[in-house]
Amino acid sequence: MLEAAQATVPLTPGEEQKIPLPSQDWSDDFALKIVVQDFQRAEAFRTMNHDARWRAHDMLYEAWNQQLYWEGTNVPRSSVPVFLAFEQIESILPKLLSAIFADNPWFLADPMPGTSAEEARAARDLVLAQMDQARAREVFRRWLKSGLIYGNGIMELSWLQRETKRKRYHAHYEPRPDAMGAFAGFERVMDLRTITEIENRPELKWCSIKDIYVDPNCPSPSPQEARYIIKRVLADVDAIDRLRANEEFSIPSREILHEMARHKSQAQGDITKMAGETARGGNWNPSIDQTADPGGKRLEMLCYWSEDRCVYVLDRRHCAYNHANPYGFVPFYNFPYADMLDRFYAMGICDVLEGEQHLQFSIQNARIDELALNIHRPMVKRRGLPVPNYMLRQRPGQVLEADNPKEDFFFPEMPNVTSQAFIEIQASENRAQKVTGVTDLAVLGTPSTGGNSASRTATGVGIQAQASTSRLQYLVENAESLGIEPMLNHVWWLNQLYPPLGGITVKGEQGQYNLSPDVIINSNVKFAMRASAKMQSKMALLQVFPLVFQSLSNPLFMQQLSSQGLTINFIELMNMLLDTTGYRLRADLIRKLTPEEQQKQQQPPAEAMLRMQMQRERLKGEAERQQQKLTADREMADEDRQAEMMKAILPHALTSLGEEESS
Repeated sequence: MLEAAQATVPLTPGEEQKIPLPSQDWSDDFALKIVVQDFQRAEAFRTMNHDARWRAHDMLYEAWNQQLYWEGTNVPRSSVPVFLAFEQIESILPKLLSAIFADNPWFLADPMPGTSAEEARAARDLVLAQMDQARAREVFRRWLKSGLIYGNGIMELSWLQRETKRKRYHAHYEPRPDAMGAFAGFERVMDLRTITEIENRPELKWCSIKDIYVDPNCPSPSPQEARYIIKRVLADVDAIDRLRANEEFSIPSREILHEMARHKSQAQGDITKMAGETARGGNWNPSIDQTADPGGKRLEMLCYWSEDRCVYVLDRRHCAYNHANPYGFVPFYNFPYADMLDRFYAMGICDVLEGEQHLQFSIQNARIDELALNIHRPMVKRRGLPVPNYMLRQRPGQVLEADNPKEDFFFPEMPNVTSQAFIEIQASENRAQKVTGVTDLAVLGTPSTGGNSASRTATGVGIQAQASTSRLQYLVENAESLGIEPMLNHVWWLNQLYPPLGGITVKGEQGQYNLSPDVIINSNVKFAMRASAKMQSKMALLQVFPLVFQSLSNPLFMQQLSSQGLTINFIELMNMLLDTTGYRLRADLIRKLTPEEQQKQQQPPAEAMLRMQMQRERLKGEAERQQQKLTADREMADEDRQAEMMKAILPHALTSLGEEESS
């Protein structure tokens, strides 16, 4: 283990001249120097340019302002907060979330060449279940909120492989004898068993922008284009010690971990985090451990990620992990509110509304101060008048005695210099709405106070509402293309990289089914979001679907396909319709036929059965007539043969009879 001072030593001439290839390993000494020195450079850049800005953003969001006093006194002046940034951010956030999760499922899996639609649907069901386990909605909420406040929101994707032993009670029944030893029923017995649970799934986390340090030369808001990105974590000793079970980690002894926790390194980000609590009148230091448990003491860990490398450094002096990037990509995703060309750090709503919020605060509180002066006007009295000052303060039923009241007391005239304060505040509100696109019409359904000529007609109101929606839709599309869609595709890549050995049970529209590892590994799909403008074609599909369905089910068309060895997959056609409408629970809508229904379906129609019955009756009657005719013909033939035989026998019989009589 190296000391912290050695990590800041510049690279040797040999290390500077030797450029390791991505496939080559880094030595722990080299990796430690790279991580610590890159962190110091990224921190210095961020401290100089952005940390002070983020501290101001916390104050703007919480509408913190210093208490003002009348000059030369301890009498407080008006300091009513103005929540302009808070109002705009909290108005945009629910609309962004409702747009992203408007449909169920809220994303699609398009099959690529070589992958069937059924396999793509199975991939979608698997990733959808994994996103539910990873609490995607809550992560997205913080991710978007950070982008709106500070300009950048960061979330991190990782793969969780964990074997956990849990104790569970298992019930079984045993025979219960009575006092005589005879059987008297069963008794319910609870056994405590140890169950091993294996988790193999993606994990999604929101990262505070104050803990993220990006390469200052990053040319775009995408972390994947940065040379490196470092996440600073204050991890407790127990969590670090559990990594010892992984042979890829080099974890020092527990005593050294406790020593690191007692003398943890500080960072400017800790001071930036303190500003959020200070703005609420609190006092909190994130570097101070708020537990007496020795295992809960925390120490600093720098997680260095690049496209080729992944390095973990403890307390800036020990390299705990130094290997090639196991994922093959940088697992961080950014949501910029208003990106700056050629830069990573973007502007947030607090940046663009800072001036307007300060202006409204000044005008509003100046108006209240003026109102206070008019209600409690100052009094001028003649010097030397023997009246105590406390008696001069106005109150109901007050009585003052003076020889010459008009000369001894008078109230100076107070000018009404802020009579236009409300007009100026409304003008500031309108400017803020133009900047953010979140207008009263879009949020409340009503136009701003004073209105405009476009609000006089339904068409004008619709155009304004559509314009506000398009501004929000632009933010949704940016969130999808920069963060959500790449994250979903990376989740599928990790599923193929770490497939479950025995398959996994997935719950889809048709119920539960088992998804084999072969399907996961061999399926090539691309994930796309429903909320973006690219998915608006589903409305056009709903309009033309009846015509398309009639055309595809035309008997002549199906006969033409059949002549070419083709047919229509009506199940896939129905699934396409249900995907378009967003109908999720389709298991009861499309099902297999029962044996009785199949047997009934194989029977001919009633009309055909009637015709067959009539045909059978006709054939039966015809057969009976034929049989009767054959019987009659047979009887006539028998009679004719008997007559012929009699004709042949009779002469001989008569001759024989005559001879007998003569004799």
